[in-house]
Amino acid sequence: MGEALTPLKHERDRAERPRLAGARFASVRPGVAILLLLWTPLACSRIPAGRSAIDSVTILNAKEVSAGDVEAKLATQASPKFLYLFQGVAYDYTVYDEAVLQRDMARLERFYRSKGFFDAHARVAHVRQISRKHVVVEIRVEEGQPTLNRNVTVVGIEALPEDVSRATIVAARTAMARGVRFDEETFNASKDAVKKVLTDRGYAYATVGSDAEVDVGEHHSCARTGGGLLFCWGGNEVGQIGDGTRENRPTPVEIRL
Repeated sequence: MGEALTPLKHERDRAERPRLAGARFASVRPGVAILLLLWTPLACSRIPAGRSAIDSVTILNAKEVSAGDVEAKLATQASPKFLYLFQGVAYDYTVYDEAVLQRDMARLERFYRSKGFFDAHARVAHVRQISRKHVVVEIRVEEGQPTLNRNVTVVGIEALPEDVSRATIVAARTAMARGVRFDEETFNASKDAVKKVLTDRGYAYATVGSDAEVDVGEHHSCARTGGGLLFCWGGNEVGQIGDGTRENRPTPVEIRL
């Protein structure tokens, strides 16, 4: 049997209920205060006096390398929108800086070299003021001719058993296929592939170095047909075409791999 409520206890319980309800409500208030504090700085973002925000960055003339990949390498970026509580309320601006943009041009050329375009150039095409505090940036790239893999040689394996040395050569040449555009990441992967061949065969302390020799003095070009045949043409003063001669080839000649 439950305890019967005396008039005094009943009045005390009724008096405590509002205090308990008030305590539960009060526990919500700090959360609301934190939410407002988080939102307020975003809503107060402003473009500094005398500066301009970047509304867009456009890469022009990117063909072999995607414009998105090129843009990802830039420090100069378009201002993103942050929709925190309500759409369109809060913005975070990226401020235009001419010095940063000029450094970006050198950064882009370095990126293109890592992709095999050693003659690539990047320049600022336009910085247009579209309103008092907003600009759009256009960057033009000239990719030039790609540098293609020609010969892959593995040295320092003369003392290894024949099957091991042959496996290292196959690993290197598989990673750096002839006639394919040079890529720095692939080049580094070829070194890792050779090391794996050695460590898998018991050479746990093997070290592998790498070096790429690039001839950009005379231009030549190569292309594969739909059937997989490789044709090259152009300057051949140092045998860069790979047809076994040093004669310039004004018309495509088939290169047998």
